[in-house]
Amino acid sequence: MSRSTFPGAAMGQLIAVALVIVAIALWPPQRGAMLMIPLTGHAADAINVALTGRAGVLAAGPFPGSMIVMGDRTALGRAALHRGILLLAAPGALCNAGGADGVPS
Repeated sequence: MSRSTFPGAAMGQLIAVALVIVAIALWPPQRGAMLMIPLTGHAADAINVALTGRAGVLAAGPFPGSMIVMGDRTALGRAALHRGILLLAAPGALCNAGGADGVPS
């Protein structure tokens, strides 16, 4: 008797779909509130990138050296990548977002 591989294939597909949903939810907006997480843990790197990208600092983030900023993903993206800073969509609970555009109330 041969065993079916369907349960394993279905589990793999469910995991792939879950990863895509998480990636979409955490993708930073074109313009709005973003969470900057320096992978080195150095807040100075995040501050320099925020200032260079003309982003406004809203608050400290939940991780060491991280911060929540209001800015433009294009202006922040390249500098963040070069400095080892992860840009994510800022959860509304962290930045007290008032609308769908991520602008705090």
